[in-house]
Order: sequence, then structure tokens, then C-alpha cells
Amino acid sequence: MPRKIFLLTGKREVPFLEQFILARQPAIEVVSATNRNEFQSIILNDLNDTRLLCFCSGVLVPKAVLNRLNLEPYNIHPGSPNYPGICPEAFAVANGAKKFGATAHVITEKIDEGEIVATNSFSVPKNTDRLALASLAYNAAVELFATVASFVIENDGKMPRSGEKWQGNTNRQADYYTLLKEHPELIVEHPK
Repeated sequence: MPRKIFLLTGKREVPFLEQFILARQPAIEVVSATNRNEFQSIILNDLNDTRLLCFCSGVLVPKAVLNRLNLEPYNIHPGSPNYPGICPEAFAVANGAKKFGATAHVITEKIDEGEIVATNSFSVPKNTDRLALASLAYNAAVELFATVASFVIENDGKMPRSGEKWQGNTNRQADYYTLLKEHPELIVEHPK
């Protein structure tokens, strides 16, 4: 089992994800970072026997860090393999997707290109808007985190591959802005 799990996630997720891991294996050291600055300050430490788990994080892991990890790192996030890249729920709503979910994959230098180890899919309810779909996908990602974390808590080896492949082009910020111009109903106002 790994000696340390490094969580790269949001502030609100940290206590819950740490609690999930420590409740199952109190001997594991859990280290968390919630932004690029925290991540960069922590990665200066020894990464041997450290498993990196990213959950719903927008921080990109540099190749130099990936090369220092001796245990395979995983990323868990909302979005199905057929919607790689940013804001997958917006593209799914615009395309009238019938299925959606969350994906867990090996972290690579490029976004959403690592081998897929698990997915959690669901049928999209009729008339689902972007925020509702994002919420459903987030819940699917939480369930997927439980699956991935349960495996890595007990294993140093690589997770078995799901056999699923990424499909389509990886959506970038420019693609997202183009989508919003074509579908202004997908614009979400963030509370101040």
C-alpha cells in the first residue's frame, strides 16, 4: 500500500476525501493541495511511495512531477470519455447527450489523454439543464473517487484499465467560448 496519498482537489472536498481515506487506512499519510501554489510548494518533498489523486481540480500536473512519481497517478472528474476537456457538461447539453457521467484516468502531461481506469455513467433525464447535469456528474465523480481510492489504499500496483477510450476532440477554452456564442443559454452566472 502507498505510504502517502497526495490529494489535489478543492477546499470544500479536502476534509471529506481525507476522512474517506483515513477511515479505511489510518496509517496512510494524506497531504492535500487546493491550488497551484500549494501544489508547487508540496511537490518539492520526497514523492517516493506517494500516490497522486486529483479530484475535480483545474491544476495541471507538470511532466517533471509525473516523472518523479513511482506510483501511477489518477484524475477523477465529471465528464464522460466522449467529452474530453473543459466544461464537458456544457457540450453534453448542447449535443443533447443521452448518457453522461464521470471518468477516472491515468494522469498524463496532456489533458484527458491518459488510459481510462473507470467510469460512472448515468442516463441524462429529459430537459436537464447545464447546472443540473453538472450536479449529477459531480455526484457520479464522488462515487468514482470512492472506487479509485478504495483500490489505491490497498494497492501499489496499477488499476486495471476499463477498456474505454477517449472520443472526439479535447475541448479547449476557445471551443468553450465558441459554444457559448452559439448557445448563450449555457452561460452560467457565478455568485459573487
